[in-house]
Amino acid sequence: MLLVLACLVSLTSRAWESMYWQEFRKQGPTGKALPDFSYAGYEMNDKPIPNVPQVALATDFGAVPDDEGDDTEALQKAVDAVAAKGGGVLFIPAGRYYINSKQDGKNQNQCLRVKASNVVLRGAGSGPKGTILHLRSPIRSIHSDATVVLGKSDWGGGHAVVTQDAKRGDTVLTVNATADLGKGGRFVLTATDPLIDEKDPKAEKCEIPACMVAPYQLRDDLYDTVGRRGRKLDFPVRIVEIVDDHTVRLAQPLRVDLLARWTPSIYPWRHSTGIGIEGIRFASDWPGGYAHHKPFPIDAKGKDILRSSGEQNYQWNAILINRLWDGWVRDVILQDYTQGITANWSKNLTFRKIAVVGVTGHTALTLSHAHDCLTEDFTITSQRVHTFFVSGMASGNVFRNSVVDYPHDKVAGTSPALDFHGLFPYENLYENIAQVYVMPGGAPSYLPHAGVRNVFWNLRCPAEMSRGATWPFGGPDELFRTYAKTTSNAARSAHEHWPKSFLVGLTREGDKPVQVRNSAADRDDEWLRVEGLNQPGVQPPSLYAAQLQLRRGKGRE
Repeated sequence: MLLVLACLVSLTSRAWESMYWQEFRKQGPTGKALPDFSYAGYEMNDKPIPNVPQVALATDFGAVPDDEGDDTEALQKAVDAVAAKGGGVLFIPAGRYYINSKQDGKNQNQCLRVKASNVVLRGAGSGPKGTILHLRSPIRSIHSDATVVLGKSDWGGGHAVVTQDAKRGDTVLTVNATADLGKGGRFVLTATDPLIDEKDPKAEKCEIPACMVAPYQLRDDLYDTVGRRGRKLDFPVRIVEIVDDHTVRLAQPLRVDLLARWTPSIYPWRHSTGIGIEGIRFASDWPGGYAHHKPFPIDAKGKDILRSSGEQNYQWNAILINRLWDGWVRDVILQDYTQGITANWSKNLTFRKIAVVGVTGHTALTLSHAHDCLTEDFTITSQRVHTFFVSGMASGNVFRNSVVDYPHDKVAGTSPALDFHGLFPYENLYENIAQVYVMPGGAPSYLPHAGVRNVFWNLRCPAEMSRGATWPFGGPDELFRTYAKTTSNAARSAHEHWPKSFLVGLTREGDKPVQVRNSAADRDDEWLRVEGLNQPGVQPPSLYAAQLQLRRGKGRE
């Protein structure tokens, strides 16, 4: 964090105002202008994270710190008791509590599960003398379990169908009927591509994926993107007003054009809400020795493998969030995990003051089908392959005021790089982050790596951007790189996997420039909107803060 602040202070002496910011102030998130990120965070940042009162004490339910016994069952009883009260804080006093110690074939994945809304886990602080939740054994079910699992949801009730096309930036939708929407609230909007044949996916017969990645040219071998996994576009929406029998008003503007021929439908989506974790250190028995998607030892075979590739990458999980709306994780340290925090199918979460420390591992923070989440004051010193990882149509997420501080490691495959993992994550913001560049992942069948209009604002790139320097697309001075085909198939065309991105005010440590397409020049074309590469002092230094102030009625033209 001190490194970020030092960078920002040093850059203010040569201030210049972004023309893309000026454009946004005049027209908002319409056309090809900047997205609006001001809705990111808990309750769209219109309310502070609440100071929830304590209603239960973990030690009253049999949890005993520092005694080497397993505390999972006692802590779960305490969580359930808080849920039965309708919510509140479960306070977990200082000390070390063990999770998932019993691996006897019958009692695997003894995780702490928080499903009920308004339940908050609060510790005595994340320092070494605070509250520690310690995972003793690896998690066997990698997609549904972790040390702590948050959230649940269900579907139900009637729905409404959008009957008229709507444009990016619109907040009013015309629907067939509003009777089944009640008085408004939280919903999911889902649209289906009418052209895609899941049994025989063809690039020429898809519309939603093409709109989400244009001008990138899709191909038949991208069979997940142009087939089943790319067929549905969905995102959570808040309805703030039922205007009349056929009209609703959304809390925030649409991020994409919405065509009536996609049969966009609005369904009730009952998420968990108001769940939080604060003041806790997560630790584990994960010993390290990591290599990306390899066993340990990395040259071992059969019976010589001590830890499988699956365990190396996925089975030491700290926090898993599924289907949570308006929740938070703050003042948390993740120590010696291979997977940090994963959030799926969630909206308006805040991740604040979080550190990833200890042995080398796989990911720090993963957002998949997650929207309008705010990540700030995040420090990553434990080497990761993926720092901030987005995939699966994740949108509106903001990553800011953070530090990634470790070198590239050829053996482990780690690097201080932002990761986009396919299925068009779009309109995400990265600002005021030190020591990062863009080095993606993802299976070739669901590329390109990203969707449209991701924004990179006031980043500080490292002097060495070495991982992937020998890949066929990208180079040692390029912000972007990829291992996959691009539309133009040229060596310096990795940026085509990030169509219509904004790159504003990026700088770099050392004496080498940041480059895109082998150039540091400004450009505004079908692929990129680039302004002020290697020019410190961009104004506003925080796009997120400026947009939030603008939305609150300050600074309007």
